[in-house]
Amino acid sequence: MTSFGVRLLVTSRRQPTSCDIDYEWVSLESLLSVSDVVSIHVPLAEDTYHLIDEKSLALMQPGSILVNTARGAIVDHEALCSALVNGRLAAAALDVFDPEPLPVDDKLLQMDNVILTPHLGGSTHECLAELARRGAEAIVQLLAI
Repeated sequence: MTSFGVRLLVTSRRQPTSCDIDYEWVSLESLLSVSDVVSIHVPLAEDTYHLIDEKSLALMQPGSILVNTARGAIVDHEALCSALVNGRLAAAALDVFDPEPLPVDDKLLQMDNVILTPHLGGSTHECLAELARRGAEAIVQLLAI
């Protein structure tokens, strides 16, 4: 199965297990240097803090787009702002920030090439229903003890 008819590159600390989607496993540097869109999906940890920094952003193709729905501190805020202002990045879509919430005078709030959501990108009807179902199951299990 292809992913929206695009070449899908994946980088990870460990190689992903097989799945039904065609992807190519590459280094982070390779992924950044050839991708039109980079979407971040990693936990915040010591080795992922500012994973996307000035050096990483400089590897990205001019005109590319960065999407972060993971944790705000994975992306160096000042480096991101600079890359957006100087045109290195065409745009960014962020559901998480560092700091969170953003101060009312933050540069990102003034940019036309940035889409911001208040840490609720995953709050679809399906996700919220699943969370409610899991919560109800946990309560039932607790009461059965």
